[in-house]
Amino acid sequence: EVHHLKLWNRKCCSTVKESIIDDKLVIHGIRFLSIDTLRCESTILVFGSSYLTVVHLIHNECKVEITITAKYRLEHWIVEAQWIKNCENESNQLVAIVTSSNSFLTINGDNGDCIIETFCDKRCILYSALLFGSLCNDSDLLIASGTVFNEILLWKPFISGSIIARFDGHEGVIFDLSYIPSESLMVSASDDRSIALWRFELTDETTHSEFHSVSNKNYEVTLLGRFYGHSRRVWSIGFLDSGCIITTGEDGSICKWNFNGTLISKWNSSKVGSLRCMDCNGDLFVIGAHSGAVLLFDSKYFGNNSTVKTLTLDESNGAPRGLVINVDNDIIISTKTGKLIRYSNCDNLAGNSNYEIIDDDANFVDYSMMSISDSRKYVAIGNITGICKVFYISNNVKQIVSSCTNHRKILSLNWCITNFNSEFLLVSGTLQAVTIFSILEFETTISIQLLHRLNLSTYNSTCNFITCCSIVHSTNHLIIGDRTGSLYLYDRGFNDKLIHSISSIKGAHSKLGVTFVSSRNNLIYSAGRDGLYKVYRLQQDGVLNCLISCKFGDGIEWICKQLFIERSSINPIIFGFKGNSFIAYSSEHCSNLVELQCGGGHRSWDLQLLSEVNHGAQKCNFKEDRFSANFVWVQRTEVKLSHFSLEQPFSTIRTGLHNNHINHIICLQRYPHNGIMIIASASEDTTIEISRFSSENGNLFNILTLRSHISAVRCLATTPSYYEGDVILISCGGRSSLQCLRVELSDYEKLNESELNVSYIAHCGLMSGESNSHKAKRNLNSTEEDTNFTSMSIRSGKNSKFWVHVAANDARFLVFEVDEINCNLQLSHVIEGSNCLLSTATVLNSLIIVGATDGTVQFYRSNETELSCLRDSVSLHQSGVNSIAVEKLNNSYFLLATGGDDSSLVVAMVICNMISIISKISRSCAHFAQITGVQFVTYQRLLSVSVDRRFKMWSIECDIESHEISELSLIRCWNVQVQIRLDLRSFQSFKLQTTTLSSLYSGKELKLEF
Repeated sequence: EVHHLKLWNRKCCSTVKESIIDDKLVIHGIRFLSIDTLRCESTILVFGSSYLTVVHLIHNECKVEITITAKYRLEHWIVEAQWIKNCENESNQLVAIVTSSNSFLTINGDNGDCIIETFCDKRCILYSALLFGSLCNDSDLLIASGTVFNEILLWKPFISGSIIARFDGHEGVIFDLSYIPSESLMVSASDDRSIALWRFELTDETTHSEFHSVSNKNYEVTLLGRFYGHSRRVWSIGFLDSGCIITTGEDGSICKWNFNGTLISKWNSSKVGSLRCMDCNGDLFVIGAHSGAVLLFDSKYFGNNSTVKTLTLDESNGAPRGLVINVDNDIIISTKTGKLIRYSNCDNLAGNSNYEIIDDDANFVDYSMMSISDSRKYVAIGNITGICKVFYISNNVKQIVSSCTNHRKILSLNWCITNFNSEFLLVSGTLQAVTIFSILEFETTISIQLLHRLNLSTYNSTCNFITCCSIVHSTNHLIIGDRTGSLYLYDRGFNDKLIHSISSIKGAHSKLGVTFVSSRNNLIYSAGRDGLYKVYRLQQDGVLNCLISCKFGDGIEWICKQLFIERSSINPIIFGFKGNSFIAYSSEHCSNLVELQCGGGHRSWDLQLLSEVNHGAQKCNFKEDRFSANFVWVQRTEVKLSHFSLEQPFSTIRTGLHNNHINHIICLQRYPHNGIMIIASASEDTTIEISRFSSENGNLFNILTLRSHISAVRCLATTPSYYEGDVILISCGGRSSLQCLRVELSDYEKLNESELNVSYIAHCGLMSGESNSHKAKRNLNSTEEDTNFTSMSIRSGKNSKFWVHVAANDARFLVFEVDEINCNLQLSHVIEGSNCLLSTATVLNSLIIVGATDGTVQFYRSNETELSCLRDSVSLHQSGVNSIAVEKLNNSYFLLATGGDDSSLVVAMVICNMISIISKISRSCAHFAQITGVQFVTYQRLLSVSVDRRFKMWSIECDIESHEISELSLIRCWNVQVQIRLDLRSFQSFKLQTTTLSSLYSGKELKLEF
């Protein structure tokens, strides 16, 4: 946060107090001197670059105060600083400092006087340093210096700075160091993606267990090994009281190691990005991420997420073929000898547990398949001759019926359940035949009834069968997924009879088939073995409108189930397979909750969510305590069971935004009465974040993350929706991608702050999750794959139509026609140019202005039937035109403002009909670097923002009657406080009141300036 020091409340996750320490201080470290728990007071040391500040904190229920007591500036950058005791005067606190030039000095914490300064024998640049041993100004104080020459130097600052030990072994610079006194162990993190463990040994005395208790000794350093767990640079190290080492890295992962260098567990999130800093206290550790997120972890739950038990079957019963878990937590196993066996209470599974043979039928020896109902009370088995058996297995075992389905061979058994807990069994056989049975429960009587027969032969191939099904409870429809990757929607009438097929989506997933379908709140979810996850909205005419199409995680190949948690109703937990692993994935935090080596999804397996036991299959309402699941699978002739938690091992102190540069931001909606804004931001990390900002407490809360782009998202634009109160959000970026969404904001204030509905209208270009076959259908050639859409503007139309004007880096200017109601997007016009296009703006709803890399602007006229070039290009800059803004003066004239790569600002007056510039004024070197954004506040006020991180307001002296611009002068300049060395890429300003202006701007992070 640059020079801001913030105090956060862990319980409410909000800022308690914020203070600017120093305009020139970029905070790199915070060190506590003392904590008075009775008076709730603390003294801390804050340092960064070459500045050092002493801060006094008061934090009790009555008040929170941050008081700066001292400020100092050093000659060199500070790498490490610690409070140490003054042996001569204990009341006088000293600050020990290691600088980037490998020097050591102590200063008086009260007045800043330098007491001693020494230099290491080897003068070099440091990236890290560690003060340890006796934290006192005596001979037992030690310094470990991590150098840019890939080595660690151990030296004593109070004994002439001589080097007493060297640590050689890394192949990159040293970023962090940590020492574990109880183990005499040094841990180092490096640029070479590894951590190294080092052991100290005394040459003449080995009885000392505490390293700092020995002085004037020579030390032997032993490299225990270099260990790899991170895929990129390792940033920080810490160790916990439970006896383990924690490391964080640039790859967004946290690794947990033991003292022997064995990797115990690993956690990774692609959402938070690089994990830059960490602090440990007991068994808790807090992480600061590059995206701005702050996460608090408890090591009790970190890495202890799953347990695996093994059941060895009695060989006389045969090898297992299929298995499920019933409502009583029993494992039901079908074997290759035709037996159906129940093992009681899988929680106590150990070795050869007691079992009960439910059924023994020779008809099921050669071939059989098994499926369990949604309530987990019924088990169905089918064989190669078309015989299907259904069992009620809960407490008492009861066979219901043995029925012939008239199928030559049963290929699949699928269950679904209604709102009234009535269960249906869909039996698929050869020749695309499907038989639907209903399970009827009346008091103590259970029966099965044939409801309907249907045939899939009219669809797709001759080898087709149902792979999954679900009932849409809000409309009483039946949704079916099949082996060819298609979805079918059926209407259910009286007595649960299927009347007819309403609609179908052929090839919704790959030819490997649909693996799961479900419904929730009038939305239908589907997934296939292509790894695609899709969300559909069921319209009134029965048509399925695709809202979301994406992939989760690092390539989950086969999604088999999802779970919505009540307190997180937007992003589900996804269960699926990748290679030989079973994965539970949190879509909210973009991280794996568990990963088990099970051999892959082609083996027999079953997943039991514990909510199904307590609440039934249709409710997953968990309490705030921890919740879990059971996963059971067959491996060779053994049955294995894993019990794992579905909780994240952390609590969020602060929500992050993007983990890469923000390219564009835009305000979707403002609610002035409560100071709430809904903001959308687009980033290089291929995501669009929709966030909720509160001006009252300064909190930014992420509502929804959209991940349908496959490349960087360059630009955002909005236009009012056909539906009152809603907003159309258009995004464009790399791989010729253009996407239109409807953000439903009309009822947002009535909803929970974490709920927001987004409907996908249409898209073009290569989007996330699209296969090569989809790309071929849209004739997307290799040239278009390399094309980036850089900017766009909107022209509104009649009814539900509007047009999107897009500038591309391949010198093309494109116009797309969008029909919101019919969810249609098509390319209507294209004009080829000679230079890469950077920016575009729309005037009077028909005139489009486009800026190019050669410093020129081109004028186009667009309507429903044609796109025409109005005149030759006009040169306004020496190089690229990055931003364009227009302000209408009247029906005949408008002002045009441009900002360029040459850091100049140009304002011109243009005649609408003639497209002629009649007056122009230019300010060269308006900024110290290229201008990335311009915007009119009024026709007399202009805002500009630049890579130089300056935000400027300009005054325009414009005489409308004489059609002349006489002056462009600077009124005010703000230094935008974003992280060092980062540019500003976009901004948006709007009036809050008659005299108050608010601005959104972005570089690496998003800010609001009032």
